[in-house]
This record gives sequence, C-alpha cells and structure tokens, in this order.
Amino acid sequence: MKKATKASDNRYYQARFSAAQKNTEFESREAASDVVGIDRTRLARIELGNVTPYADEVVSMSKCYNAPELCYNYCSKRMSDWKAYNEGSRD
Repeated sequence: MKKATKASDNRYYQARFSAAQKNTEFESREAASDVVGIDRTRLARIELGNVTPYADEVVSMSKCYNAPELCYNYCSKRMSDWKAYNEGSRD
C-alpha cells in the first residue's frame, strides 16, 4: 500500500494504514468505506482533517481497524473541549 502524503499525519489514516498491513480491505478508502460503513468521500475528508468525525464513526473505525486508541483520543479531545467551554462560561 502506497503511503499518502496529505493524510500521513492523521490518526484515522494511520489507523487504516496499520490495519491494511493485516487486512487488504483497508488498502483503499473505497474498500475501507464499505467495511467501516462511512461514505468514501466522508472518510477522505476525515482522513484529510477537513471534517471532525461523529462519535459513531470513530467507534466504527476503532472496531474495524482494531484501534481502540481512536476512541480514547476522540473522547479525550471532546472532554478537553467541554472543560474549556465550562471554564469559559463561568466568567
């Protein structure tokens, strides 16, 4: 599998790339989108960092790619956003 240049530092792309080492269905976004259940265009936007995935999309990618760290990172980011929002609303 050829490594992408634009998405190479994206955690969702990295998880798919790692999963592709064991399962050829993840070698292309188009094939991966069928397995993961996310439209291939949306998957591309997620991997390129153009959109933030929904929680259910992260769970699906995490399960399919066998990458539980995706859920951990997603929840950690959301929690820090929530804390920052609450701290800002106390003013």
